[in-house]
Amino acid sequence: MKIIVIGGGMAGMSAAWTLRESDHEVVILEKNEDAGGRCRAFKWNGMYLQRGAEGFIGSEENLVELATALGIYDTLPRTEFLESRPRYHVLLKDKGIVSFDDFDILEAIKSDVIPVKEKLALGKVVPRMLKQMAACDPRDPVTAAKFDDQNACEYFRAHSPKFVDYFLDPCLSLFCGYGEDDYSLAWLLWLVASRLTWGAEHWWAFEERGVGQLTRSLGEHFVRDEGTQLNFHVIAQQLRVLESHIEVDVNRHGAVETITADAAVIAVPGTLVLNLFPGIDEERRQFFEGVSYSGHHNAWYLLDEPLRDDLPERVLLPTVDGYRVVADVAFSPGGEGRTLVYAQWKNWGSKETQAWSSDAVLEDGWKEVTRAFPQIRDAIIVDQYIQRNDLAIARRPKGYLKALKRFRDLGPLERVTFAGDYLVNSTVGQAHWSGMRAAKELLGVRDA
Repeated sequence: MKIIVIGGGMAGMSAAWTLRESDHEVVILEKNEDAGGRCRAFKWNGMYLQRGAEGFIGSEENLVELATALGIYDTLPRTEFLESRPRYHVLLKDKGIVSFDDFDILEAIKSDVIPVKEKLALGKVVPRMLKQMAACDPRDPVTAAKFDDQNACEYFRAHSPKFVDYFLDPCLSLFCGYGEDDYSLAWLLWLVASRLTWGAEHWWAFEERGVGQLTRSLGEHFVRDEGTQLNFHVIAQQLRVLESHIEVDVNRHGAVETITADAAVIAVPGTLVLNLFPGIDEERRQFFEGVSYSGHHNAWYLLDEPLRDDLPERVLLPTVDGYRVVADVAFSPGGEGRTLVYAQWKNWGSKETQAWSSDAVLEDGWKEVTRAFPQIRDAIIVDQYIQRNDLAIARRPKGYLKALKRFRDLGPLERVTFAGDYLVNSTVGQAHWSGMRAAKELLGVRDA
């Protein structure tokens, strides 16, 4: 078969790889100048920076298998990180920086940040949480769907406001940019239970390009592969399913043309699916109408002074203390006696500044950085850059997992399948896994 893969991010390239393993012809359509989506790297002031994902979770062995197949896992230098503890440092107005060893409710209960009365209240809900978590398949979020009727922060705030303000909110802002309305209790329970899919004692990446080394190598593989056409700067505009084939209208450097194939994998953010595939049936349309994303920008400020001893390596900024824009700040040497300041944006900050220029967004973020660390307020910024990710990570508000279960229960279409983080979890390994599953679903339907 000839199969079009719309989207050259990790999910789309994973689908293409799986299809090529079965010797099908693949055409990849990617709107950017290179492959990888948010799993890409770019060079800035002599350093490789990431457009989204910072590392690969050690428990996601499918990425190790892919890197090994590409011949880069054992031949290129790698960096292991997130091995040392404590792992999470949170800035509290009245206590300075406090640390947690892990993203775990029991770890939070041990902290003196949580008042005794709230610790007792949290302790009473732990057995129920553990029971519900035990019912979850660590690789399948819809197994938690029966608990999907409550907002996670609302639930825990009723037991411990401090736990929400200084543990739950900062950690989810760090990982996802999420605010209080962005995730349900069911999804949080599954996330904590599914340490196979997100938690590990270590994360890793390649030394030079970080996570971008994997997608760069994967893109180079497809360029060499005679059975794959990897197209950049090509925008898929509309897909139509006909009786014997599919058609995709594309914009290639301003010229519109139509490509035909036997089937397609749609591997774009879920919010873009309906415009791309207007002929989708009503039941699936209802699911995609409920898909939404959090914004999660990455920003870098290069300071013309050496790294100060009184700056932490990384710290989370709680929303409750007025930090509504920046989720966390990290400090590291920037080379040539300079300091590199890295900041991630929360969903609220990304949405509120969507119409602003990048310079204005950077200025707004710097205000929060220097409010948290006034000792660098007078530092000279010699360069700055922001990677704006408006469609960064799929939100999982209450009701989402139930909707996802209904969507999955519909089964696959004959000529079209879907891949992306909105179908599983928002890690590189899960996006990769969703692409494999989409390709196998497509082949399974066609071969049935």
